Parts: sequence; structure tokens; C-alpha cells
Amino acid sequence: MHVRCNKCGYEWFTRPRMILASSGCPKCSGHVLLSTDEFVEKLKEHNPNIIVLGQYHGSKEKIEVKCKKCGYEWNPVANSLMKKTGCPFCAGNMKLTNEQFLKRMKSIHPSIIVLSDYKNAKSYIDCECKKCGYKWHSQALSLLAGTGCPKCAGTLKKTHIDFCNEINQFFPTLEVLGEYKNAHTKVLMRCNNCGCEWMTKPNNLLNGEGCPDCAEKSRRAKQTKTEEEFIKQISSINPTITVLGNYINSHSRVKCRCQLCGNVWNPLAWDIIRGNGCPACAKTSTSFMEQIILISLRTILGENNVISRDKKTIGMELDIYIPQYKYAIEPGSWFWHSSKINRDIMKRQLCKEKGITLLTVYDSFSNSDVPFEDNCIVYNYDIGAEEKHPTLKSLVENLLSEFGKDCFFSEDVWTQIETDAYIHSHRITTQEFKTRVATRNNKVDIIGEYRGYKQKVRCRCKQCKKEWMVSPVHLLNGQGCADCYGHTKKTLSMLKDELAIINPDITILSRDYINNLTPICVSCKTCGNVWEARPGNLLSGNKCPKCAKKNAAKKNSLTHDQFLERMKEKGNPDVIVVGSYFNAKTSILCRCRKCGNEWTATPNSLLQAHGCKKCADMRLRKNNNMNGNG
Repeated sequence: MHVRCNKCGYEWFTRPRMILASSGCPKCSGHVLLSTDEFVEKLKEHNPNIIVLGQYHGSKEKIEVKCKKCGYEWNPVANSLMKKTGCPFCAGNMKLTNEQFLKRMKSIHPSIIVLSDYKNAKSYIDCECKKCGYKWHSQALSLLAGTGCPKCAGTLKKTHIDFCNEINQFFPTLEVLGEYKNAHTKVLMRCNNCGCEWMTKPNNLLNGEGCPDCAEKSRRAKQTKTEEEFIKQISSINPTITVLGNYINSHSRVKCRCQLCGNVWNPLAWDIIRGNGCPACAKTSTSFMEQIILISLRTILGENNVISRDKKTIGMELDIYIPQYKYAIEPGSWFWHSSKINRDIMKRQLCKEKGITLLTVYDSFSNSDVPFEDNCIVYNYDIGAEEKHPTLKSLVENLLSEFGKDCFFSEDVWTQIETDAYIHSHRITTQEFKTRVATRNNKVDIIGEYRGYKQKVRCRCKQCKKEWMVSPVHLLNGQGCADCYGHTKKTLSMLKDELAIINPDITILSRDYINNLTPICVSCKTCGNVWEARPGNLLSGNKCPKCAKKNAAKKNSLTHDQFLERMKEKGNPDVIVVGSYFNAKTSILCRCRKCGNEWTATPNSLLQAHGCKKCADMRLRKNNNMNGNG
């Protein structure tokens, strides 16, 4: 391709892809060797104060030049002159003689006396200040840059005595023990108030940092509550706790009493502040199932004949142990015991060595295989959550039958056992649960029995009277009626009604609807296409993908005449379209007006003004021949 630069008028041959790749004029970019006259003319634009004395041999070659101002002659690289690099003598970048240095010093620092000779810019010069008489040595370069007397400027380095005087002035209670070197090297200090010794940076002290121990005591004094504030805080966090002892700080123990059970203990104040309650009431180490079995066995065998939490017999804790029959029971939830199975195996081995039969009972069991071959009972649900606990009752009666006690508990006796087990395992009653829910959500009534946090409880909305089953945890987290808050779960019929308005061309084929993110099967009424789509996307207006492709193809398709019209506007005028147009990607037969060459090309490439390849190759060869002859 033959092109011309609009800036300099230079003409040359190049390939189209080089132009498209932002390859510009070789002359403007300095890739064409200039003559000496051309270089001189160009230099006048960039550096008018330079006279060219030598011959120009290239941008990276040195050339002899002369400064019009001072007459200095030197040999710089030609390209540096084009970057407006001027005379080094006028710029002061040349190595100075001692006389030249002294002359410049007089003009820059008339109040400084130079005591030593100048060697180079990085050498040190001995100086004396006429104003204060201070003597020092400094780099010649910094002096020429304007740096003067450090004492007059107030930047003089402190001595150890100067530092001690400043500390005595600002911190009379501090004593300097170490040797001062500079502002950033740590020095040993002592506080005369508390005797604390520490290492710190002098700069930190001069910025107001004092003794760390005194600062910590001051901070604690500001944060420490008074006894009245502590008692008031505890009464709001846990009103069932009475503070008996004196409050010192959050990390000290304080004597407390539980108003419910009368237990007196000495917890850390911080534990009470963060919500920990009475350990006797909590009984977090025992379960409802364990208490049911324990109380039932004690009712029949006698309280002294059944030991709870025996730690002496095998050296490890046994939940329930009956010495008379050498029989131990380990009841618990698999949720907690699954991570402690090795401990349970060890207990079994120790019991076997002592001749003790150990029965293990797991509820909420999720595995397929029972962990032990013998004396192991598993339930795949929480047996403590059953109403009236028939499984637990049957379990206890079977245990008693092994000891030769054929006993069936009456309803009154069993109810009393359940009540005692609730109290000892600290399972909250339905009334206590109602009270807790009322503090979080006063718009919900609990109408069912509370049987534990795993069992759903029936409740009723006070506003719309709707009844539903819900997890107790959700109620304690403040969740209320879904209808009143507009969070009712959408049904399939509701989805169909919405879709009929938003997307009437789509029919729902699925019989189930889960949520807006779970795909459902749908069909298109227009083309009959069947596919899976998210309900949320359909409600957002997404149509049939098959119809969308057809519409897009129709929108972008051209007729043969429309394509020829576009070729006249955007195409290469030397190209004649011979074949028929089908679409943008199907190749079409073309002919060159100049050479008669025929070839196939995609319509898209023709609309981008691509021409005959044969003509392009001929122009490229012609260009190469011209450059070779030149």
C-alpha cells in the first residue's frame, strides 16, 4: 500500500496490517536516516541555541556541536539534542575547578567560609559559618544545592546531653539510663514513679510517649466499673443472680448466689457479664435420657444402690453404675459421642477387665452400622423429644427386668419421674419457653407443648390467627408469622398465575415447585420447544431460547440486494460480487476489476474493505523492489 504522512509529506510503501497495528511514519519516528541539513533544520525546532559543527551519521551517533551562549564545544549523542538536552556548561553539569566552585559558593552561600579544596561533587568540604562560627563538613553537591549551616537551620544532630535536657524538661519523672545515638535508635529509660525500665525510641518520647506501665494503669482505671455499675449490669443480664462479694475488676472472682436454687459460687466477673449462669442449674454435663434412666432405677432399686457419675471404679467416669449387679449404663446422643468413640471403647475395655457389664445407649444415631457388637442400643431419633416418652419407659422397664424386677410404672409415677428428669437436666418447661419467646416476639402465642429445641412447636399469630409448626430456635431468634411479613412460600398455582401475566407464551409442565432457584420444566406455545428454566428467570421476562435465536437471526439477516447496497457503501470498489449472498459467514464468489482474479471470501471480510490478494501481493513486491534499488 502506498501512503503519505500528513505531517512531513514523506511517502513510503507498507502493508495494511502495519497501519492497522498503529505503525506510523518512519521519518517522524526517526527510523529514516536524515541528511545533515535535515538534522540541522530539525534541531532548530528543538534546540535553537545549538550550532552543528560536525556531520550527522545517525540518531545514536555522537556529533560535534557548539553553544551559542557560552561558545562551549562538545560531542553529545544526536538523539539527546532532540530531547532538548542543552549545554552542560550552562547547566552546571560539568566538573568544576576549585576556583569555579568557590565562585559559585560565594553567590549561593555568602555567609559560609570554605576551608578545604574542591575535588568533585560527592567529596566532602570543610566549612565554617560566619554568623555562628559553627564548623562542619558537608558534600559539595548538597552545598551547591542550597544546604547551609545546620546549626543556624536547627537541624544539628543532638548530643546525649541535649537529649537528657529535653527529657527533663518534658518528662521530669523519667530518667535516661542508656546512651543517646540518634532519634531512631532505642535507648534504655526508667520511670521514677513506678520503677519500670524499658527500651524505646527517643523520637517516641519527644512525641509525648511516657511510661508504658503508668499508661496501662491509667487506662485500666478509666475502664474499671464501680461496684454499683457492675451490680446494675448483672441485674439486667441475669436477674436470677445476686452479687454477694466485692467487685474488683472483670478478671477477679466475685461471690454470687443463685435465686432459683440457692447455690453459692465464685465465678470470674467477666463470665457473669457475658451471660454465664448458675452451674448447679445448668447441669450441662447430663442429658434428659440419663436422668430418666437414673431416677427410674433409683425409684425401684433404692437411691443409694445406683451411683451417678462414678469415677473411682474404673478410673474413668461412668454415667450410671449399679455395684450390686456390676452393671453400668452410658446413655447419650450420637451427635456428641461420635467424636468421642475412642473414649467409649476405652471405657468398655476397663469395664471388661473389672468384670462389669457396660450398656451403651445412643439416640439420634445417623450411621448404618452399630458401633459395638454387644450391649449397644441405638435409636435413629431423639427419644427424649417424644410425647410421654414411651421408648424411654420401655427401655427402663427392660433394664429392670434384667435385674429380676418386673415393674410397670403407673401414669402418676412416670409423670413424676419425667418432672424430676426435666428439673435435673434443666430442660426448660413450656411456660419458661413461652416467657422467653414473649421477650423476643410478642405477636406469637405458643399453643403446643415444648419438647426440646429439636422438636417443632405449634404456635398461633395474634394478628391473622394463622397456626403453624416451627422450630423453637427460629422463634427465639425473633422470627414471626410468614403471612404477616409477606414471606409466605409460593405455590405452583401462584407461580402459574404470575407467569400468565408476565410470560403468557410459556406453559409450566412440572408438577412440583420448590423455589425460584430450582429449575422447572416448561414449554413454548409458539414453537413447542421444551426446556428447563429457573422460575425467577421466567418471572424476570426470559423467553424461549429457541424463539430468541430465530428472532435474532431474522433481525440480523440481509437479502442479496441489501448486501450489494452495503458493499457500495463500505466495500472495496475494485471487488465485483459474482455469487449469491446467503448469510454473513457463508463464503461468496468475487472477481477483481483490475486483474480479473476470482476468489471466495466471507461477506463480513468484504464489508471490511478487504480486496484482491493477488493485487496486494503485486504491490508488496513492487514496493520491495523500489526499496532495494534505492
